[in-house]
Amino acid sequence: MEDGKKKYIGLNFLRHRLTSASRDAAELCLFLAKSFDAFEARQHLLLTFSERRTTPAPPTVKMFARSAIRANTAASIISRRGFHSTRTQLASGFHYPEGPRSNIPFNPLTKFFFIRYWAFMFTGFTLPFAIAVWQTKKSR
Repeated sequence: MEDGKKKYIGLNFLRHRLTSASRDAAELCLFLAKSFDAFEARQHLLLTFSERRTTPAPPTVKMFARSAIRANTAASIISRRGFHSTRTQLASGFHYPEGPRSNIPFNPLTKFFFIRYWAFMFTGFTLPFAIAVWQTKKSR
């Protein structure tokens, strides 16, 4: 088996072993490795045999590969912190139901909601003022 195929198989194996956060960085590394090899193949076709030995790889491709490796290590560090985005389990008893009007302590669909709502608002607004007046008027 060629070295290139071994490298791709190794990168594919690593990609399946990684967590989802660092999988994107591994796929980027795989893409850059394949594109770098394709670039080298095109260079070999364009250059003569004597030029092949003296022409180094372009520095930008090496720079991209290094930054992808650095991104891979940063992503693996972040993924180890245990962030997840799973749905809440409603059967556990520690989560409240989800949906519209499930997070308020009253039912706005009842017949007398309008009256109860404005009575609550009136009480909440006037009660502090009434208490303040009562505190200033009472005998010491």
